[in-house]
Amino acid sequence: MSPVKTGVHTVSLRKPDVAEFLRNGERFYKVEESAEQSDSSFVTLRLDPKGHVIYWSNLIQSLKGHLDISIVLDVRHGKYAKLPKNSERLKKMLAGTFVTPASAFTDSFLTIVHGCDFAAPSYTTFIANSPTTAEKWSEMMFKIATNLLSLNGSAMHFIERAHANLLYARSYYLRYGALQGEYLLTNEIVKMIVPSEKNTEERKMVEAAIKSAEFCEKAK
Repeated sequence: MSPVKTGVHTVSLRKPDVAEFLRNGERFYKVEESAEQSDSSFVTLRLDPKGHVIYWSNLIQSLKGHLDISIVLDVRHGKYAKLPKNSERLKKMLAGTFVTPASAFTDSFLTIVHGCDFAAPSYTTFIANSPTTAEKWSEMMFKIATNLLSLNGSAMHFIERAHANLLYARSYYLRYGALQGEYLLTNEIVKMIVPSEKNTEERKMVEAAIKSAEFCEKAK
């Protein structure tokens, strides 16, 4: 009988590298499935520098939406993306103008699949200006979302993620940047930890803990 050899597998754990083009953002067309399609519009899609949050804003830097990277289950592009029901109308509107070449319209779709599990996922769909852009963003976002170190990070890692979700969900921060919009309100932190307004006692305990830790800056 031949000897049994033990297989050794090594995995290199590294923090996700958020490429510059993800941080700077790129123009996409955000697709809405509503009947009126009134919320569909051009947006700038971005990731925060540490890869915690995917967020998109309009031309005046007003936040339109954001997703925690930890709930991203899959990122699909092209024929694997979730096409909207009004894709033909969108093709007439965008193919050849925003999406080039016009023949590559279907391949320019980008869908972020997100949720707690694959049993009941949600879909957020964008249209890129080319299949190359859709593929590039799809691959990089999926790589960051499935990073082992991010999924099994330290306590400080998840504190940073919670902070990023609060910070990048604010239009004020997007407009004025870190110099003027880096501070969080105590109420925002309390609401994140204790979402229900009915738990008044728990909210008071969290607020007292924040103040006792001297995290709050006194108004001048």
